[in-house]
Amino acid sequence: MVNVYLILIGLVAGVLCGMLGIGGGTVVIPALLFLFAFDMKQAVGTSLLFVALASIMGVIGHHQLHNINWKFGLLMTLGAIAGVFIGVRLIQVVPNPMLKKIFGIFLLVVSIRLITSS
Repeated sequence: MVNVYLILIGLVAGVLCGMLGIGGGTVVIPALLFLFAFDMKQAVGTSLLFVALASIMGVIGHHQLHNINWKFGLLMTLGAIAGVFIGVRLIQVVPNPMLKKIFGIFLLVVSIRLITSS
């Protein structure tokens, strides 16, 4: 039964990933935290695996629709490679409860900004 739940979580996250560019941080991490009692660090790592593999299909689909600015995307990827390296090191020293708070505050700030910027 766990496999069915995981596939459904992946389906919902995949739809949101393809449609809104979100899914790992907004669906997968909360699902792993609340439904499967993952700690924050394991949820982040598992979500990154999901994002890395699922994003391949999204890139292919959006490329076919001409929805990709390759210059911007590749330049951001250069920064992201360095940022991920730093983030993986930081996650080792930041306690799980603090990571959850940082994650929650980030989602809250982004949510408020999206709602008020219409």
